[in-house]
Amino acid sequence: MRPYEDADLEPIIALIRAHLGEYVIRHIGPWARSEAMLRTDIPDARDHISVVTQRGQVMGFVWIELAEDSLILEEIHVRTSARGQGLGRELMRFVERKAGVHERGVVRLTAFRESPAVRFYERLGYTVVGENTARAQVHMEKAL
Repeated sequence: MRPYEDADLEPIIALIRAHLGEYVIRHIGPWARSEAMLRTDIPDARDHISVVTQRGQVMGFVWIELAEDSLILEEIHVRTSARGQGLGRELMRFVERKAGVHERGVVRLTAFRESPAVRFYERLGYTVVGENTARAQVHMEKAL
């Protein structure tokens, strides 16, 4: 795990598009609008993004933000070829450890309702606490 570097921007955007592009287009709007936002937001959040690489390739990353009472998981993505090998669980443990370091007793996240990620989060102890029906998203959290 290492901090975000400028060279990570394109691989991170590609991961987000591969995993969320279809949902974004269906429930939010044109991908180009979201991508333009990411091209600004990701470099601005550089201190909150951690990346896992293997042989020079981005295999996954997490993007977290601190709220007053919780840690917000903005994004987590694992390259499809690396799934099923425990990297997602490792990244989530990292997120939960960061919450503890920053004295936040809750991790919160938002996911598209029909995404398989919802089941992944549920297996890790996260529960649905709300919903944004207009965007087909669920809000989830886990008390630590």
